[in-house]
Amino acid sequence: MGFKVSLDQLFAYPILISLLQNHTIIYLTRIDKLRMTLSLLAARKSGNYDRFSGKKIELAADEVKSTMQQLKTWENKVLAQLTPEYKLAFESLFGDSQTLIFQDISYLLKLSTAVHPAPSRQAYPDDISEWIKNFEEIESSIDDLKL
Repeated sequence: MGFKVSLDQLFAYPILISLLQNHTIIYLTRIDKLRMTLSLLAARKSGNYDRFSGKKIELAADEVKSTMQQLKTWENKVLAQLTPEYKLAFESLFGDSQTLIFQDISYLLKLSTAVHPAPSRQAYPDDISEWIKNFEEIESSIDDLKL
C-alpha cells in the first residue's frame, strides 16, 4: 500500500516527515521548475487541476518568482530530512523510458507482479505561451533565479 504526499502538505503538517522515516520513499520532482510553478499557480487560479480549460491565464511575475523560491526551499528542506530510495522526474513519465522506470519501482518495492504505467497526459499544453498570457514578462523576471 502506498500514498502520495506533496511538499505543501509536508510543511502544513510537519509530523508527516517523521512518520515517513521508516517508509520507502519515491520522490517525484520536476526538472522544469518554471513550468511546475506556472502549472501550480494556473491550477490554483482557475480551480482546475486536471485539465487545461482553454483560457489563457495572467499571473503576477513577483508571485511566480516567490513561489519558485518557496518551492525550492521546501524541496531542499525535505531532501535534507528524508532520503528517497528512488528519485523520479515527472517529465520522464511521458517518454520512452516509462516501462523501465516502472520495472525499477516494482523491483524496489519487491512486488511479485510488475507495475505498469497508466495512460497519462499533461494537464497543460507543451507551449506555455498557449496558457499563460504574460509568459515573456514572467520568463524575463526570473532570469536572476538560480534554480
